[in-house]
Amino acid sequence: MTGEKNLRFAGALIDTLAAGGARGFVLSPGSRCTPLTVAAASHPDIKIWRSIDERGAAFFAQGHAKAAGKPTVLVCTSGTAAANYLPGIVEASESGVPLVVLTADRPPELRGCGAPQTTDQVKLYGDHVRFFQEAPVPDSLSDPEAAASALALRALASAHSLRGPVHLNLPFREPFLPASSKFAMASTASRLWENAPSSVNAAQAEVLADAIRKEERGWIVVGPLLRGEELAPAIAALAEASGYPILADAASGLRFGAFPNVLSFADAWARSEAAASELSPKLVLRFGAAPSSKQLGRMITNSGARQIVFAPDARWVDPDAKASDVFLGDPAGICLGTERLLRKKPLRRSYWMERHREIDAAALEEIETVLGGQSVLGEIAAARTLIQSLPSGSNLFLSNSMPIRDVDWFSGMREEPLHVFVNRGANGIDGILSSALGVAAATGRPTCLLTGDLALIHDANALALAASNALSLTVVLVNNSGGGIFHHLPIRKQAALFETYFQTPQNVDFQKLAAAFGAKSQPVESAEALARLLQEPAHGVRLLEIPVDPDLSAAQHRETWNRVQARLENPKPLSKAVAR
Repeated sequence: MTGEKNLRFAGALIDTLAAGGARGFVLSPGSRCTPLTVAAASHPDIKIWRSIDERGAAFFAQGHAKAAGKPTVLVCTSGTAAANYLPGIVEASESGVPLVVLTADRPPELRGCGAPQTTDQVKLYGDHVRFFQEAPVPDSLSDPEAAASALALRALASAHSLRGPVHLNLPFREPFLPASSKFAMASTASRLWENAPSSVNAAQAEVLADAIRKEERGWIVVGPLLRGEELAPAIAALAEASGYPILADAASGLRFGAFPNVLSFADAWARSEAAASELSPKLVLRFGAAPSSKQLGRMITNSGARQIVFAPDARWVDPDAKASDVFLGDPAGICLGTERLLRKKPLRRSYWMERHREIDAAALEEIETVLGGQSVLGEIAAARTLIQSLPSGSNLFLSNSMPIRDVDWFSGMREEPLHVFVNRGANGIDGILSSALGVAAATGRPTCLLTGDLALIHDANALALAASNALSLTVVLVNNSGGGIFHHLPIRKQAALFETYFQTPQNVDFQKLAAAFGAKSQPVESAEALARLLQEPAHGVRLLEIPVDPDLSAAQHRETWNRVQARLENPKPLSKAVAR
C-alpha cells in the first residue's frame, strides 16, 4: 500500500499542477523523488527538462517561468540537492517569478538520527518563498488524491497571486512505487484553478490625470520589467497623451519597438550638470524595477520631484524612500484610464519633449563619434552591434555586471522588436547561462545571451544542461579577463588589491571549454563579423568570443562620457523657455 499511495499522491499533485497551467517541469535525478519523477514522466501534457545540477536547474526554471508567464515546476531529491535551489529561488523571489518547488524528503522518523542524505528541509528557503507547506506522508492518508490536489491548488494560487516561488516539502516512505507495473494513476483534471485578472482602478487614474495636468515637467521612467512588451503599449499611450518622455531601461521592453517618446541615453546626459539642471523633472512616474543607470537614479532623487510608483504585486521599489504615491492596481488599466481622461481635454505641450529629444540626439552623436575612431571591437561597439543586428522578434538575455550596463548606456533603440530578459531581482552573475537557456526553452524563439567571462565560468555546468536537452543558444561572450566592472569603481586606484581580489583575472580557454560539452566556439574581432554571425541561426550552443582589453575599454567609456558632458556643458536652448 505504501508504494501505491506514494504514486497516487504524486500523480494527483502533478496532474493538478498541469491542469492549473504549470506545464514545464525541471527534473533532477535522485531516489527519494522517484514517485514525483515517475508521475511527471507519465503525464501526457507536460514538457520535461532534465538537469543533473540543481543549482542550474533552479535558474533554468526561473528563466523558463519568466518567459512563459506561468509557473514552472522544480523536482529534486532530499538533502543538499534541495539546498542548491536557493540562489535561483532568491532571484525568482526578487523578480516576482512564479515557481513551484517540490523537494522530496525522508519521513519524520528518519530525520535527526543520522540517516543519509537528510537535512532540515522545513522552511528551507525562509522568506524567499511566498508559501511553504510540508505534506503528510502519503501512506498516512485515507485519500491521497484529495490531499495532493488541494495542496497543488493552494501552491498555484500563491505562486500566481503573490508572484513568486512556493515550496512544498514532500516526505515519502519506502517502497516508493507499487510492486505492480500495471498500476494506473487517477486523473484529477476536473479541478482547475484560474487566475482572475486585476481590475482597473478608476480612482488611481483620476489622481494620475490630475497630477499630469498640473505639471508639464514630467518623466515616465521604466526600469526592468517582466515581459515589459505586454505593458509597453499602455505606457506609450500615456506618454503621448501627457507629453512626457519615456526614459526606458534597456530591459524595460520599450527600447526595441516603434514606441513614441522613448529616450535611450539618459545615463549619458544625466552626467552633465547643465543638462541635468535644465531637464530636472517635477513629477516622475515609475514602472518596474530600479533603473540600471545609477546616474539616472541619482538625478531623480536629487530632483525632489513627486514620485508615483506603480507596484502591482506589492513588491516595494523605493530604495531612496522618495515615493510620494504608490499605485497597487493594474498598471496597464491605470495608464489607459488616465490616457482617456487626458484625451477629453488634450494638453498643448511640445517644448519639453522636443528638448529631451535634442539632448538625447546630441549624446548619440558623441557616442558615434567615439566609436568611429575605434579600430578594435570593444564592449560599447559590441553592445550597439548586437542591438542593431539581431533578427526581429529574437530573445535577448543580458547578463548582470557590464553587459546590461553597456546595452543600457550605449545601444540606443531600434524599431524591430526584441524580447529582453534579465535577472535584475538580486542582480547576481550566477545562473545566467541557465536562465537564458530557460528562456529559449519556454519560447522556442531564437535566443542570444550577452555575457562576461566570469559569469560564464560561474555557470559553465549549464552547457551540459543544454546538450542533454538539445537546446540552441547564441552566446556573445565579452572576454575582458575578469571583472571588468571594477575598472569603473574607486577600488581601481588601489593597485595592490585590485587585480587579485576584485578583477580576479582568468585565462580559461573558452574554445576548449565549449568543445568539452559539444558546443561550437569562435573568436570575433570586428563589428561586421559579429553582425553577420548574429543573423545566422544557432544549432545547439554556439559561443562568439570577443577579446577585450579591460583598460582600453574603461578608457573608451570615460572618453565617451567626457565628450557628451563637454557637448552639453552649454546646450543651445530652443526658442521657447521651459516653464519652471
